[in-house]
Amino acid sequence: MLSGLDQAIYKDMPSDMLGMFKTDCRTNLAKIISDTSRNPLSYSIEDFENKELAARISRIAADAAVKSQEFRESARKQAEADKIRARTEEIADAKRQVKQQIASLDAQFGHIDQLCSEWDREYASAKERNRYLARLKPDTCDDKFKFRVRKEANDTLAVISSLKVETEFYGRSLIPHYNGANAAYLTERIANLSWRIDELKTVKPLD
Repeated sequence: MLSGLDQAIYKDMPSDMLGMFKTDCRTNLAKIISDTSRNPLSYSIEDFENKELAARISRIAADAAVKSQEFRESARKQAEADKIRARTEEIADAKRQVKQQIASLDAQFGHIDQLCSEWDREYASAKERNRYLARLKPDTCDDKFKFRVRKEANDTLAVISSLKVETEFYGRSLIPHYNGANAAYLTERIANLSWRIDELKTVKPLD
């Protein structure tokens, strides 16, 4: 406005209104150029009234705006790529863990079978020492337990395999953690079974 570069825009504006706008413009511009951090090249108001220099400044500002927009767009794309890469790694890691769990089930079920046989022996022995003893066999020894664990593990793998990395998850994981797919769950059940066997061993004979 001060240099007249955009004169075509306000050519029909009344002169008194234009004068008021120019005064406000000079006032605001004076505040800006007095701040050396915002005016490192020490431009003066007269510089902005120079049409040629004002045109150069306008081009520089326009170029800076384009570069700023390009930078923001590049940063946005990089953030999106980082999010997808992290999500891909999360899904791949979850799938690997569940596959390992499924591959280990037969061995873990074999261990459970051995412990259940030991529980039968220890319960029979404890019953001989105390005929009033009553204990329910742990449900870990039930075939239904093994079926449920195997099904949960396979269902988990199916769900993970169907996940799309492009989906927006709003910072939360949608990877399921059913008990059968959790290695710690079976470890805990086996430990509890072992504890119940040890508890039978402590049953004392009736006086």
